Amino acid sequence: MNCQKCNTELAKNAEFCFECGTKVETFVKCSCGAKFKLGTKFCSKCGNALTESSPKAGAIDAPTEQTEADKYFQKAMEYCDEEKYDAAIKGFTKAISLRDEENADDYLQRGVAYYSKGNFDATIEDSTKAISLRDEENADDYLWRGAAYYSKENYAAAIEDYEKTIEINAGYEEFLRPIIDTYYEVSNQQSSNSGFSVDWSGVAKVGLNVLGDFLRR
Repeated sequence: MNCQKCNTELAKNAEFCFECGTKVETFVKCSCGAKFKLGTKFCSKCGNALTESSPKAGAIDAPTEQTEADKYFQKAMEYCDEEKYDAAIKGFTKAISLRDEENADDYLQRGVAYYSKGNFDATIEDSTKAISLRDEENADDYLWRGAAYYSKENYAAAIEDYEKTIEINAGYEEFLRPIIDTYYEVSNQQSSNSGFSVDWSGVAKVGLNVLGDFLRR
């Protein structure tokens, strides 16, 4: 690991450069503005590849200083990794209350935490809020709202969001296309045969299994 300012080689766990005093950044910033831990290969928001040449956040906005809201957000993300979703939800809510301007990622990630708790209505609400706040569309907003709709058995709304997810980021097609195709196949069978009885529970099981495998990646 090297200093982003003077390129001095640093110890793995160094927090500041011993040559120039610059704070060591542990994340990489995509050209779309999203931040990820070092080592992340692709941006989950726009699909761009993240390489060592991608700009470090500190190299653009140095010196980088976290706001109180950012600290609560980062801690909430850690709680999510530890599956402490109640604490995560409180952290995201605190971050929202502290910001001068609303941040779409606060709402998206709180929605993800709500989803993990089985509160699908809250996920839909927060994902919709995130969508309304962004200048550019984000596939993850639609993905998680679609997942919540699917879990609530509102399949038509879920499929609409899944198709929008793929439209924004084709990288999701591998996992979402089987769910979409299964839904349309069953729907077409039902519409062409008035006596055909749809076992939507079976459709739901297929879709949730596929989606669950994807979200756990």
